[in-house]
Amino acid sequence: MGYTFSEIIDVEAVQELMTSLWEASGIPVGIIDPDGNILIATGWQRICTDYHRRHPETEALCRESDRYIEEHLHAGDLPECGYVEYRCKNGMIDIGVPIVIEDRHLATLFLGQFFYEPPDEEHFREQAGRHGFDEDQYLEHLREVPIFSREKVKAILNYHTRFVNMLTGMGVQKLRQVRVQQELEKSEEKYRTLYNKTPVMLHTIDSRGRLLSVSDYWLETLGYERSEVLGRKAMEFLTEESRRYAEEVALPQFLKTGSVKNVAYQFVKKNDEVMDVLLSAVAERNEKGEIVRGLAVTTDITESKRAEETLRDSERRFRTLVEAIPHGIQECDTEGIITLTNRGYDRMFGYEPGEAVGEAIWEKEVGEGKDALRKYLADLVREEPEPVPYFTRNSTRDGRLIDLQVDWNYKRDEAGTLLGFTSIITDITERKAAKDALRESERRLSTLMGNLPGMAYRCRNDRDWAMEFVSEGCRALVGYASEDLVGNRTLAYNDLIHPDDRVDVWERSRPPWRRNSRSRSSTGSEPQGGRPAGSGNRDRGCSRRPASSSRWRGSYPTSPTARRPRSRSKAWPGSPRKTPTRSCGSAPKAPSCSPTRGGWHCCPSWGRGWASRSTKTGANGSARRWPWTGRGNARNSSGSAGTASPWCR
Repeated sequence: MGYTFSEIIDVEAVQELMTSLWEASGIPVGIIDPDGNILIATGWQRICTDYHRRHPETEALCRESDRYIEEHLHAGDLPECGYVEYRCKNGMIDIGVPIVIEDRHLATLFLGQFFYEPPDEEHFREQAGRHGFDEDQYLEHLREVPIFSREKVKAILNYHTRFVNMLTGMGVQKLRQVRVQQELEKSEEKYRTLYNKTPVMLHTIDSRGRLLSVSDYWLETLGYERSEVLGRKAMEFLTEESRRYAEEVALPQFLKTGSVKNVAYQFVKKNDEVMDVLLSAVAERNEKGEIVRGLAVTTDITESKRAEETLRDSERRFRTLVEAIPHGIQECDTEGIITLTNRGYDRMFGYEPGEAVGEAIWEKEVGEGKDALRKYLADLVREEPEPVPYFTRNSTRDGRLIDLQVDWNYKRDEAGTLLGFTSIITDITERKAAKDALRESERRLSTLMGNLPGMAYRCRNDRDWAMEFVSEGCRALVGYASEDLVGNRTLAYNDLIHPDDRVDVWERSRPPWRRNSRSRSSTGSEPQGGRPAGSGNRDRGCSRRPASSSRWRGSYPTSPTARRPRSRSKAWPGSPRKTPTRSCGSAPKAPSCSPTRGGWHCCPSWGRGWASRSTKTGANGSARRWPWTGRGNARNSSGSAGTASPWCR
């Protein structure tokens, strides 16, 4: 830091002291700073003040003398005696004693002007004439200059040296005070800046609770000017409820302990808006232990409190949803330790609410499942593959074994770091048992159907009758294997029925029925006589929806061929057709006759004609559908037509 002699030494007090010394002893003293400025002058001779330091030429010689002493003092050429003696070019003797404070030369104490012996007046007379001085007055002032012996000068210098040391000590002490004051001012400035600019609300109160100071942020937050709040009680800015709490609870605690921490208050802004805050305060006491002031720090938590309320509401809704889910919900960390369960989970395993928290997820596994699940979890943490549901079997608290389906996913924080796993656990014990029972039932049914002499099937209720189930008896009946028909888009059951029978079968299949029809074989061939393959009885039933529209049709065809004594065959469409040779008129003449619209149609030979569907005239002359219950023909796997009924009715 830069400072001068005048800044750390009371110049006026030193001037008075030197004046008194001059008056008592006649010792002239002066103090000059390094720039040549005269700070103190006592007993200076008029020959110097009136002539030497006023005339330009002689004043220059005086300054040259000052610089000589200054240079020797500054350059470290100071003699052991501690001062520099110099006869100036104007003929006067000066002695300089440096005043050095903390290694800085701040001023020089001069003893002078004086002579050791009477001066040579001729020399000064010539000097007066050379510079144009008034000779008589100049010589008169010369005679006023004191003459000291060297012993007296030595004694005077001894005093002045001590005096300079005293000034140096005073300067050091003063300098320290200045520095302390400057540091204090800087500290206060920093504190003031920090107090006003920190982004929290600060205020200071006296022992009566009145505001001594408030920070800029305090004013900005509440919307006041500083002049509007200083001197008012801090409680005036609280809501009524907060004010009552402060008076009854917080303030007594503050007066007793000297501090409070994170007290929840509500402040009222100038615009009447309410804000939530946390207030902490510390007391400052005097030497008697009495509280003289208190510093309070207030933090605005309005937004954070709203966020906390929103978060609590979200968590409450989430928990309500989780508890309402009928499945088990489980959360665990990356070590497999359960951190959360819901009621569905607790009911599933027989736990009290929250009782499972802290357990490992593999504790309820059965047998080798414990080690398998532990390894599976380690693989998930290490590799983080895509989540895939898995199935397992666990043991409940009462020892029951339950089958579970576990759908899971990763649980991460905002940065994507893996925190654990969330799982939805479904008890599939009953479902699995039902599936097992269904499979067993289907196995038994399949075994039963495979051992029946005929063929059982189920098809879609459409005009093609796409096959959904066919028993193994179909191979013996029509030559097709069941796998050739089930799911076959190109070969449906409708394709197995003779074209002439399809419309009739379709119409009669709406209610359950039993009838004869013709089916073709897997090769599409037609038999050349004997027992035709593929003709059979059909017992059909329909599986219906509530609206009475059938979804499936089921049938159990059997072959009556072995039971027929004789048969007639008719060519499949595309083969040569036998034509009737005669008509019997209105009454049947032979067993091979069949009814026609106008009467009876007789086949030319037994087993070669078709038993056709006909109408018959009723008693009142009206036409009616002939109630044909005979056995029809089906095409077998060789393509041949089955036999018609050997009886005409």
